Formats: sequence, structure tokens, C-alpha cells
Amino acid sequence: MEISSVAEALVRLHLGKEVFSHCACLQTCFLSDTAGPIRAGFSNFITALSKETRARIRRGKACSKDCPKFLLASPSFHGGRGALPSAGGHPADLTFLAGGGILEILSASMVSVKQFEDGYCSYKGAKASELSHFSRPIKDVRIPVYQFGSTLTESNVTSGVVPCPVEEQSLLDTLFLAQWEDRAWKGLIRYDVTTCETKVIQGRIGFVGQFNELCRPNCLENIDNVSELREELLFCVINGEKINAELIPSARVPPDADLVIANANPIEYGHVFMVPLCSHQWPLVQLTRSLEMVTKVAAEIKNYSFHAFYDYCPSLSGGHRGYFQACYFSNPLPVECVPLKPISGVWQEKGIHIGELEGYPLKTLSFKSKGNLQVLVTVVSKICSFLQEQKKAFNLLLSNCGTQVFLFLQVDHSSPSTLSAWECSGHFVFNSRQQFDLATEDTILKLLATNSLDEDGFQAVKLLCCEVAGRIAS
Repeated sequence: MEISSVAEALVRLHLGKEVFSHCACLQTCFLSDTAGPIRAGFSNFITALSKETRARIRRGKACSKDCPKFLLASPSFHGGRGALPSAGGHPADLTFLAGGGILEILSASMVSVKQFEDGYCSYKGAKASELSHFSRPIKDVRIPVYQFGSTLTESNVTSGVVPCPVEEQSLLDTLFLAQWEDRAWKGLIRYDVTTCETKVIQGRIGFVGQFNELCRPNCLENIDNVSELREELLFCVINGEKINAELIPSARVPPDADLVIANANPIEYGHVFMVPLCSHQWPLVQLTRSLEMVTKVAAEIKNYSFHAFYDYCPSLSGGHRGYFQACYFSNPLPVECVPLKPISGVWQEKGIHIGELEGYPLKTLSFKSKGNLQVLVTVVSKICSFLQEQKKAFNLLLSNCGTQVFLFLQVDHSSPSTLSAWECSGHFVFNSRQQFDLATEDTILKLLATNSLDEDGFQAVKLLCCEVAGRIAS
């Protein structure tokens, strides 16, 4: 029995311990040093999910006083006993996550795992012509397929508050981290981002600076050629018709899937691209579907370290990247700690709370859901679609397990001065040691203010937001 990836091993261990006991390959992988942090490329035994980079973090009234700050964001905090090897965990802990502790949890969870033999899956009826616009490698590749349930809910998500420790890590979070670690182990990640020097820049807001001279531009040059990145493909996600989510260990890529692709030049741990297969067919990316899919991913992962980003800049070729990016941050981003000035309206009756950031140099609006993720997705996507039609530059940040979206409003400059979503959020990557050492809050405040939409334009967008939210809520 040959196991092609750590993730497939995880899934099969979920299905039964006998698989593990009869597979020498798995025993070698999980119980020896070959699965340890050095082999994975994280030689210092520290990842972004466990290192402490900020001095002032308050997250969750019930837990913040009793738990170390870095622990609130670590996988072991949200996942029970074990941590991944690169987080300092013993390989046996990964075995625990794969088939020990979680095996019992699965029986009572809302997620089911299905095993398909000889390539059979529920998508076998799809016509080959539906994938004809991609080269043969993408049609033939077999990866894990995570199928969402039919409803978008936040039943297990508490907006804005990190829950107290529980003995459960979501299956999607386990799959995500294990697959990314597997690619790092195979050498597909160019460097260990967790060893990059990181500092909190002194000042009122506490911007984060990272020195990374190896980092390259974080974009996919041609979405249509994702087949060239088949080794970087981690898994894909699709919408399902069943109530509960399902994980298919190995299947061909469905035609309507969203691919999760490892970024070889990460800005933080677990950095990926989330690319819809059919996005190239749309005149403009249908943000409603893309936003809904990434919100479902965040809600299913149930890890407050997980953040997703989206950039739209009309001056760039094509205007937009056509996909989200996502990664894990050990602590809340600086923008998440900025006070909000609430904007009242009928949308609050639907569980949507809109706010304006106070004292932040870049004009920013916040949208929070308290019980209705679908309405949140609809409101934000309609606003962004209008901004795209008007060719207005903006960025999105998804946080708090998908229950909060930040909308950053920029003026449209040429590409060299356009800010990425994580820069808008207060996280800056410096390729130069001199720039890193000389970075101050004043220079960053000036940079954000220079790229910000002016006051008149911001007021117009606020009126648009209120009109859209009011219409949807009524």
C-alpha cells in the first residue's frame, strides 16, 4: 500500500487504525524523524503559529487572562493534544491528530469522511469537455476533495471571541496544515518563513515588520496555467448538496472546484492561493461565489489564526488577481485591534454590523456577522462588484473564522505603489535590511495615507454600503 502524501495518510487513518498498522510506509513517516521539523524545513522548531511577536493582544475575555497569548492562535490550542511537527510537536502528535484523538471525535462531528475505490467519485459523470480548457495534467491529477455542506452557517463560530480550549481540531484545518507541511517537507516551499526576523514597529498602532530578502511577488502570473503547479496543489473545495460536509481522500478535480495551491514564496505560515477553476471564463471574477467559498473555508477551518486576502487594482493588467490568498498569523493583525465607530441601520436586525475604523490612516470599513454569514457575503460582494464596475481600487481581509470582513479603499496608482491586503492590514514585508531597520510608524502612516481614498470618495462609498445593506436587510 503506497501513500502519496501526508494528507492521504491522515484521511485513511481517520477511516481506521488498521490501515496504519498494516502500512510500514505510514509508520516510518509518522513515527520516525523523517516527519520531523528538520525534514520539513523548519529547523528551529518554531512556526508562525507558536511564536510570539506582539506585546499587546487581548482576545477572548474568558481565556486571555489564563492562557499565553501565542497559545490562543496555535494549532494545538484549537486542536487538542497535538501540534504539527514544525510547531514543535512530536511526530506522534501528528499521528494523534490523524487517527488517534480525532477518530473518536469524528463519530460525533458534523463532518463525514468517504472513501472511494478505483477512482470512483460522485463527479464521475462530469463530461471531460468541461475541463478541456485546462491542459491534461490538471484533469488527471488526483487530490483530496473537501465538499461543503449545503448551508453556510457559523453555528460553531463565536464572532470576535476565541473559544476556550477544546479537544477538537477541525478536519479541514488538519488537512490544510498537513498538506502544507508535506509540501515544505518535499522542498516546494522556497524558505522557512518562520525564521524571518519579525518585529513590532514602535508606535500607537503597532505595525508588524518582517525582514525577508527571499520573498518574491506573491501572485500567479497566469491562472489558466495552474496545471504547471500540480505539485503545489494541496486539495480543492466544492459546494455540495448534502447537509453535512464530506472529505474525499483522492479524486479527480471537479470542474467547479476551487483549488488550494501552496505559495512557494510565503509571507507567513501556510500561505496559499485559492483559485476558482472557472474564473477565467468570467468577464470579471464573480466575487459573490469566490467570497462565499473562502468564507466557507474559514468557517470550516475554525482557527482564528487563519486570514484570507483579496486585491483589486484597476491599473494592473486584468484589474484583479481573480483569486484569494490565505495564511496563518500567530496574532491578530494590527488593523483588527483598531477601534470601530458603528454605523447603525436596519441591517443590524439581520445580524450584520458595519463600522468605520477610527484613527486609521487608510479609509476602511468593517462588516461583521453575528449569526448570518450568507447575508454578510451578499452585502460585501455586491459592494465590491459595484466598486469593480467603477474601477475603484480596494482590498479585502477576512478574519475571525470568516465572520468579519475589512474593506480597504485605495486610490488607484500605478502598480509599484499599490498596497497588498496584508500591507493594508498592517503587516509589511521588507526585502532590504536597511528598510527593515529604518521602518517607523510615521513612514508607514504616511504610506497608508498616501494610498487612501479621499474623504469625499469615502463618504460616497459609505452611502453605497448603507444603501446596499439596507436593501438586502429589508
